[in-house]
Amino acid sequence: MSESAQAGSQLRSGAFNFSSFIQSGVDPRTGSYSCSLSLSELLANYLCGPSLPLILSFNSFENRNIGFGAGWSMRMSSYTSTTHTLSLSSGVTYRAYTNGSEVTLADKKLETINVYVDNDVWVIQHKDGTVEELSRSDSDDNEWLPSRIYSTEGRYISFLYSRIQGRRVVREVRDAHHCLIKFEYESDNNWSSQPGFTLWPDSAHHKRKFIFIIRDSWLRQIRMLSRDGFEDAHWMFDYQPSENGGPLITHMQTPLGAVETLRYAVNGHALPIGAPVDFVPVVLSWTVAPGLGLRPTTRVYDFSSTNYFGYGAGYIWSEGGDPLNKSSSDYTYSSRETSTKEGQSRSTERVYNRFHLMISETTVVGTKVQRKKIKYHDVDGLNFYAQPAIFQQPKQVVISYFDSETPDTLYSEITTTTYDNFGNVLELHSPAGGREVNVYYSASGEDGCPASPSGLVSFLKSKRILPAPDFLEASTTEFKYRYVGLPSLRDHQKTFLVLLSDELYEGGVTEPVLRTTYSYVTDPRDDCYGKVSAKTDYMGGASTCYKHHYSVDQRVVRESPNKFSNVLKYA
Repeated sequence: MSESAQAGSQLRSGAFNFSSFIQSGVDPRTGSYSCSLSLSELLANYLCGPSLPLILSFNSFENRNIGFGAGWSMRMSSYTSTTHTLSLSSGVTYRAYTNGSEVTLADKKLETINVYVDNDVWVIQHKDGTVEELSRSDSDDNEWLPSRIYSTEGRYISFLYSRIQGRRVVREVRDAHHCLIKFEYESDNNWSSQPGFTLWPDSAHHKRKFIFIIRDSWLRQIRMLSRDGFEDAHWMFDYQPSENGGPLITHMQTPLGAVETLRYAVNGHALPIGAPVDFVPVVLSWTVAPGLGLRPTTRVYDFSSTNYFGYGAGYIWSEGGDPLNKSSSDYTYSSRETSTKEGQSRSTERVYNRFHLMISETTVVGTKVQRKKIKYHDVDGLNFYAQPAIFQQPKQVVISYFDSETPDTLYSEITTTTYDNFGNVLELHSPAGGREVNVYYSASGEDGCPASPSGLVSFLKSKRILPAPDFLEASTTEFKYRYVGLPSLRDHQKTFLVLLSDELYEGGVTEPVLRTTYSYVTDPRDDCYGKVSAKTDYMGGASTCYKHHYSVDQRVVRESPNKFSNVLKYA
């Protein structure tokens, strides 16, 4: 591994776990430009799942070219034993340590996943019921990659791999019936193929090919071809080399003609003593020209001397962790984004705390000011590891509006929220004074809901919506939910849960105003097993039943929900 690539792989910060880092554009936390292209979303097994979001991601801290160009990769979950790093397809990373079959995620707070090892296979159970299995090729391999992903019903997609430059890369993704996607790489040395991938490669009618044009190890173009082989769309990229890391995108053009242009400060953020590099680059300006005769928008960025690597906090760099996780004292860093469009200037200043949580955002347009102040469920004086599970969740958000020429005329909106340790919202107070109160079923199961297959609390039991004190004439509304288990298609998994009924109550009455029940396809041999087969609404002494019929015709799933019977029952 090159020195720059190695340095990039060693850079860690909790700031990378926030969604703004993994979206296309400039992250105001880090000053990095990252590009994640959502090219398609494959819904396997005749649209019954699981889904595979096809996301091609660029990371300027990664210099290796594994077939898609330096810095580019398909986002998948993985575990690397040499660095004890578990990376999820969502972009979130954890430091993971094993003790037999048990796995400890050192920097995980919310209980949103369960992870364990079963016969050298890493099993990741997500709160929504999705299960990922990560495997390695042999006992000498230090990287575990997805071998199967299961939907909540137990359907699966499987992954086939080969090696390029000593690293495993995915070759095919298949469901129980067909090949969903096939990959070809620059290192294949096959004159009849081009690097890229093909969706639905076995179907002449549905297949769609993406071709990658790679020069000097840099991805220059992505071309999307129609099933007839003609170009439908393309993306174009240009770069500049970074002295301390991977390539930096300086130019991107989208299929609709929009052009993004970026300018960098190579010696941007300073790093603490002992870090693998002294500086990392930051974006100075980002210009977006939409095309179609629309005027471009330019954003200019300034950053504080303190930053998301903890520079100036007095810590010495240590590999494998965020330096700021050790801090129990106040530490903040900030950025300012100034944009100009059609002569109108807009300035936004954001301030972040030591946990990389935005605590304030002030936007100024002329004399008009919007100020957002955010408090979290963190505890003063405690470091990351001693904080409660929900400390990264917003506790109170205050948004104020005023004119700088008359600052005493202030209007504010306040929202407060509480959570459980699983990240579920328990109570929300809206700015207008209304309240929303949620109750969830126990993970071990109770009347109305069997045990959660993931072992995590996620199934809503009831939701109460209480009016604001100024609107007492409005009635309290309550929704109640019941679930039932169906046999899972996955081995070693007993059931998955589906909604059995939901009920709407108003004004404190004991009988529901509206009750809806659901029936499902219950034959495991049916391709649409687990999908809704009927929905019946009961209201005012009458019931209406909507029946759903599914059929598969040449890999096209047809649903006919309009075949319904209306049955009136009067008491």
